[in-house]
Amino acid sequence: CIESAQEPILSKIYKWGASISDDTPNIFLLLGVSKLAKTAISHTVASYFDEQDRLGATIFFDSHHSSCQTFFPSVIWELCRYHPAIYEKVMTGLKKNAKFLHNPPEQQFNFLVTYVFENLTMIGPTLIIVDNLNKCDNKQFLGLLRLLPRFLSNIRLLITSEPEDDIL
Repeated sequence: CIESAQEPILSKIYKWGASISDDTPNIFLLLGVSKLAKTAISHTVASYFDEQDRLGATIFFDSHHSSCQTFFPSVIWELCRYHPAIYEKVMTGLKKNAKFLHNPPEQQFNFLVTYVFENLTMIGPTLIIVDNLNKCDNKQFLGLLRLLPRFLSNIRLLITSEPEDDIL
């Protein structure tokens, strides 16, 4: 249950995530200390955009799931379920690179951009949620995550995290 105090931030996220303006930033960073209901907000936003058929993927890091090695394969899998054309492109790409899942995150990122999203037309923004990024075990991964929207103009990336120097 989301308290009324969180309604303004939810409204702001909904408006940002649905915007088709070129001036809209592709990344929304929601920072806050532990126990500030960031995960509850992420779940509420995910439900809202899923109902709008705009939720591409959700990744929730926690103390039990902190490996960044599986981030890009997980996003790709969820995007395959979201968009049939992505599935076809992934299957074609995997035929060329069957060891994709075992590659380092940098190579997985290149696969995502090169095989999955190259020349892909998607109507309207698609939301990817990354919750509790501070729990990720590889801080170099953050650089790749920040690059994602540069290559994918209609991807909106909602990131929640506790404020840490390498995330800011």
